[in-house]
Amino acid sequence: MKFIQLLHEKAIQQAKNFRKSEIDLLDTLIEIDRLQVFIQQGYSSLHSYCVQALGLTDAQAYAFVGVARKSRVIPELKEKIDRGELHLSNARKIVPLLTKENKNEWLDKAARLPQRELEREIKTACPEAILPERVRPVSATHSEL
Repeated sequence: MKFIQLLHEKAIQQAKNFRKSEIDLLDTLIEIDRLQVFIQQGYSSLHSYCVQALGLTDAQAYAFVGVARKSRVIPELKEKIDRGELHLSNARKIVPLLTKENKNEWLDKAARLPQRELEREIKTACPEAILPERVRPVSATHSEL
């Protein structure tokens, strides 16, 4: 039983570390985008930098890039993520429809609702916002989600 408890505690700590790493990476990507470090490193886009240099999947790269860029326009998005009130997975879902005018409503929903309920709310408000996610190559170096 002691092994089970230790394993459980290890998983809890790793989940905390994962969330912290996710937030730290988001901070770094915001700065990399602002300073266009990806260009200086020879990449044509922040997305290609994330995939090729950092080894993220296309889906992870799209999530990070979308949230990073929207956070620069709507800092409250990043603040909620930093405080642990909002996870990246829900944040990325509201990015396409999040505006300065509707930020309070959507940030609250994204922080409060489980992912499936949030998707229903988004689909009701903006049916074209939720499409099945697919990555398709558009050139040798670029993909489209």
